Amino acid sequence: VPWLPGLTLDEAQVRLKELSLNVGALSYDETVEDSSMARVYRQYPDPNPRPVIRLGMSVDLWFTEDSTKIATDTLFITEPDTLRNEIVE
Repeated sequence: VPWLPGLTLDEAQVRLKELSLNVGALSYDETVEDSSMARVYRQYPDPNPRPVIRLGMSVDLWFTEDSTKIATDTLFITEPDTLRNEIVE
């Protein structure tokens, strides 16, 4: 499951589509005034570079405009092409 925190909804949709995954439930915290400016601060399932991923799986996303809620993980870098061999139908 890719690392999505910090992405907008549009960016997250593109990233998930690259992996044949879908956007699941969307939740917005109390700070969101403009949903186009909100960024992912939480996701389920959690990001993990090496699990078996099922095509069409949904990823639930939580959004905020509070940048202090958005985790940064500089050690988690996964390119879509490196996961393609692990995607199962």
